[in-house]
Amino acid sequence: MGRAMRERGRYNPNRVTLLFRQRDDPPPELTERTGTVVYSHLPVEELRRWAIDSSRALVVVGGGETTASEVVIADELGVPVVPIGSAGGTGHAVWQTLSTRLHELTIGGAPVNAGDFVLLGGADVAAAVESAVRLLTQAMYLRS
Repeated sequence: MGRAMRERGRYNPNRVTLLFRQRDDPPPELTERTGTVVYSHLPVEELRRWAIDSSRALVVVGGGETTASEVVIADELGVPVVPIGSAGGTGHAVWQTLSTRLHELTIGGAPVNAGDFVLLGGADVAAAVESAVRLLTQAMYLRS
């Protein structure tokens, strides 16, 4: 997502935060600037809940059981979910589920654009990324 935003001149590292739990192992190597990195002492479940609660939206790209549990947390906290259905896994399952109640979905205080939501599940990856960027821009109450 960061790379796609950079390519379109929309990247702002102040809007991207990567959270890691502090460990004895060395941190992962970050090969390109992706935002701000924060190391936390919180237990993993508490850190997940805190991170999701601190977010304007949860982007779901692929994923399995852990990602599905994060979607449940987002739902409990009222955090909108932007599922990239074309990536498969939990993202696809959530995209299918939310597609059935698209008329109820809001993000950033406004209805979700049905055309953008459909593109999240399509085969055109570039279109899915553009749709996700538009929805995330809406979530952050910014102009596109």
